[in-house]
Order: sequence, then structure tokens, then C-alpha cells
Amino acid sequence: MSMESTILVVDDETSIRESFKLIFSDKYHLLQAASGEGAIKQIADHSVDVAYLDIRMPGMDGIETLKRLKELSPQTQVVMVTAVNDVQRASEAIKLGAFNYVVKPFDVDFILGLTKDLLIRKGMLSAFAEGSKYDCLPPFIKGIEKIEEMTLSDDWILISGEPGVEKEWVAHYIHQQSKETKPFIVFEVERKPQSLIEKELFGLVGGNTVADIRREPGITEEAGTIFIDNIEYLPRALQNKIVKIPSRLICGSSVNQQELDIEKSLKDRLLKNIIHIPPLRARAADISVIFDYFFDKALREHVSFVRKISPEARDILTSYSWPGNIEELRVVLDRLVLICQNSVIKPENLPLNILISSSDVHSLPLEEVYSEFETGFIKLLLEKNSNNRLKTSQMLGIQPRVLDTKI
Repeated sequence: MSMESTILVVDDETSIRESFKLIFSDKYHLLQAASGEGAIKQIADHSVDVAYLDIRMPGMDGIETLKRLKELSPQTQVVMVTAVNDVQRASEAIKLGAFNYVVKPFDVDFILGLTKDLLIRKGMLSAFAEGSKYDCLPPFIKGIEKIEEMTLSDDWILISGEPGVEKEWVAHYIHQQSKETKPFIVFEVERKPQSLIEKELFGLVGGNTVADIRREPGITEEAGTIFIDNIEYLPRALQNKIVKIPSRLICGSSVNQQELDIEKSLKDRLLKNIIHIPPLRARAADISVIFDYFFDKALREHVSFVRKISPEARDILTSYSWPGNIEELRVVLDRLVLICQNSVIKPENLPLNILISSSDVHSLPLEEVYSEFETGFIKLLLEKNSNNRLKTSQMLGIQPRVLDTKI
């Protein structure tokens, strides 16, 4: 990573922006904004690799800024900056696309290490967007029912399944196995205005006179296969229009096919060929292979202390129900590999929601489970801070004497 990488710091507190400036100024190209509105202008004017975004700001707060930022620059890696009492809101931000959060006051070495890893991750995501995401498709894709049959035709397809199942991977596998020479393009429709969707899909004719008339082609002319997840969000005015495109269309939806509310012309064409992907919890025989694939992938792709996962932690993870399916599994393993400071991932490193769902803690009262987690977390923080109780209590937002009662 070098000065060519751009970091954006968004915080209404001058002292926080100055702290980041001291950390980053001689290592990366640094941009700053004192408000959400200022952040959006920076994102619009510059290509930003990593953004550190404060949760609480006057005007447009961190959550709303995050939503706008991800619309404008999906590949930007976002870390929320929060106080201890805002950790719950930071967790909400992760569900909206933030990668992680840091708690004020933060550790300089941790910030530098996290930034380095995020720049590596951002580079990989950019490569994925260009198609290399699928260079090595997971072996479990081929076992999905009807997938091989669909590679033998150019029919349109509806891929159904819960949020987080591997619809995009399946769509690309079908494209890859076909004879199509034009590219595979993933098109996002959520949170985009209809005018932008129409322009990107179908192109644009512009110019005020015959002399300067110009035409910008849309992706429906450039793609061999277009994948649109959550097809029900495509504006109805464009659903009849998309039926006439020359490209192959593969769509995803989490809605039951009987309840899929789209125009009849599009629905009739999609429902002729349906591939249903079962949720991860219904594929017990596959979970070990899927787990190993994404864990090995995370180890290859990230600079990390981690070398393996303990049998106890693996048992907890492979027996978890994974309501977010493969996407949740992938994100959790990525985050564990990136953030764990030890060579072995152990149960205490796992997210609290996964630990609570484990059979090992089902027999314990919730208060006891939380108390054990809190004690373990504080001990880990103390160890990281070289047993400095004052620093640890400041990071937790409690008095040192209160800290002593919790360990």
C-alpha cells in the first residue's frame, strides 16, 4: 500500500480528525470531512479506498452517511468510529455495509493494521468486480439441483432462495459453462432511482442538435448474461421493457414464486426455469466442505496472525444455523481471520450471537452467558493493553474500580 491509496476521515470533532492525520499523513493520501454532507461531496469528487466514519454527527448522521456512501462508492471499505455506548448502532451499521467498527480512543497500531488489511480487501473486491471473483468456483455449486441442465440452454432463469444463499455464484457458473462470449454483468437495482436504472440498462441518447448527437450503450447491449438479484425491486415501468433485451437474464429473488409481484410478461419468462437454492441449515452434509472453502480462502487472501481454528470453535461454527446463509458465513470467517490477534481462533473469539446459540451455552441462564462473555472480553482487552487498567476502563467507558468488579 502506498500514498496512492486514499483514506477519508469523517468526524465533527477536530481532535479526532487531527489524530487520524497524525496516523495517516505520511502513509496515505488523506481526505477529511467534518460532516456527513461533506463526506458525500468528497466521495463524489474522489476515489476513496477506506473511510473512517463517525456514528454521531450533527445533520446527516453516520448511519445515513453510510447508506449514501455505499450507493455512490460500493467498493469503499467503511469502518465506523464510535464510543462504547454506541456499539449497538455500530453493529447496525455493519448490517448496512460497514466492514467493522473501532471504539474511541483507538490503538494506533490496530488502526494501521486494519487499514492495511482493508486496502488489500478493497483491491480484491475491485478485481472481483472485473470478473476474477469466479476464477475458482466453489465445488459445492455444482451439486445444486438443475444447475447443470441450465448450462445447456440460453433460457432465462429465476434463482430462488433465502437472502445470503449463493445466487450470484450459481448465475455466473451457468454463464461460465455456456458458449456465451460476451461478459457476465451483475446489475444492482436496489436504492437506485428509476432514471439511473434505465440509463445504465438501456443506454442514453444525448445531444441538442444532429451535429452533436451521441449514444451511450447500456449493459443490455454489452452483456452476454445479466444477473439481477431481488428482481421485484426493478421498477414496473422497466419490467416490460427488459423482456425485449438481447442478453440472457438470470434473476434472483427471496420471495416465494407464487408471491413474486412482477409484470406478467417478465414473470412468465422467468418461471419457466427455476433453480431453488436451499438454506445452509438444510445442507448439513455440505457445511464442512463449505466452511473449509471459505476459511482457506480467507487465510489466502488476508494478511493475518491466524493459522488455524480450534476444534471447539469449528464445532460451534459448523453447528450454527447461519440465518444469513453462505454470505453470513463468508463475512464472519473473513472478519475472524482479519481481526483475531492469535494464531488459533478459539471460542472466545467468536461473535456473541453465535456463542449464545451454541448448545454449550443453552443450559446456562442468559445473565450468566453475558457475564462470562463480558469477563472474557475485558480480560482480552486488558491483555491487549498490557494490563493497563486505566486505559482499559477508559476504552470501556467505566471507572477503574468498576472494572475490578467485573474480572
